[in-house]
Amino acid sequence: MRKLKICFVTEDFYPDFIGGQGVYGYHLVSELAKMGHQVTVLVEKRPGRREFWKDYKNIRLIEVPFCFGNKLILGIWEYLFFWKFCSGESFDIIHLNGLSGWLFVLFKPKNVSKMIVMDHNTNYEMSLHTRSRLKKLLYSLLIHMEKRLFESADGILFNNPEEEKKVKNYYKIDQKPTKAVYLGVEPIKFSLEEQNKARLALRRKLDWPANAKIVLYVGRLVERKKVDTLVMALKNVPAYGVIVGRGPELDNLKFEIKNLKLENIKFVGWTYQPREYYLASDCFVTVSVAEGGFLITALEAASYGLPLILSPSAAGFPIVKKGRNGYIVDPDDPKELAEKIKMVILRLRSGQVGEESRKLAKQFSWEKCSRETINFYQQLLGRS
Repeated sequence: MRKLKICFVTEDFYPDFIGGQGVYGYHLVSELAKMGHQVTVLVEKRPGRREFWKDYKNIRLIEVPFCFGNKLILGIWEYLFFWKFCSGESFDIIHLNGLSGWLFVLFKPKNVSKMIVMDHNTNYEMSLHTRSRLKKLLYSLLIHMEKRLFESADGILFNNPEEEKKVKNYYKIDQKPTKAVYLGVEPIKFSLEEQNKARLALRRKLDWPANAKIVLYVGRLVERKKVDTLVMALKNVPAYGVIVGRGPELDNLKFEIKNLKLENIKFVGWTYQPREYYLASDCFVTVSVAEGGFLITALEAASYGLPLILSPSAAGFPIVKKGRNGYIVDPDDPKELAEKIKMVILRLRSGQVGEESRKLAKQFSWEKCSRETINFYQQLLGRS
């Protein structure tokens, strides 16, 4: 297979990433470079990024000015820096990881053979679940840009077949070359001794009973993640909640917990290495309403043997076997979530729940994700 020259344009990247896009970008770029492909990454300047990537072979980082999280401004800078540093080169593929590549769609560079877009979750889906009028207005603009992005790209990648089907139907892009490529997870190894130490340490740290059953959430604290549903569910469950994350909803959630006088929920802040929390917990919950069908943290949790309780939007991939290693619930129904948490706790004694999760997680790897992505590149370029 001939080695390709790829430009990866992203709005989130490692280190100092925000969510799944950053995790995906880190692993995809790393794997492509291992295969010998030359990868140029256009990314926002953040502390430690250049230092982290400087010794990676086949990877070149081009940092643009910090944009305070504004995707539209970031898109302008990334396009300008592409012309400044890359206009004298030829690229087989330009891979747009999110909406920040919008200018590349409007004015496709002539030194690029094929342009693809990776869809993680659409602004259309997020617009359906916001209560803010201002956000709805903003989403209408972003949806229009997203439509142009999909229409103009030479190909589109999705992270699961359900999302592929849904987006193609909504944006009327049935004739566009697309491919669903599942994301991956790093292999997880741990001993029973390490797990027992982590379980005891976390319970001591939070001043909870040694036999406390812990329900874990890992992710951003934003409206669409529906962490408030989890809070309400834990009001009537004999379990404890650990919330790993940060975001604009933190203060609202803390106020809600204080108002409900709940003593069984703790916010522990954000960490890029949540291993100790996965090891110490008994169940993983995310009931987000806009995940694009795939949740990397759920896959990570399964790798540690945790049963999963997810919303339909977070479970559009074969990681939950109903009743065997978890459940899929209505994100707006705390009573249903509470009942499913109780059912999972009762089944923990069997040990089969964790084994089923680990077995399912082994189907996913970043090497496989990258290999299938390269195959899609080659298909668009007309090569076997």
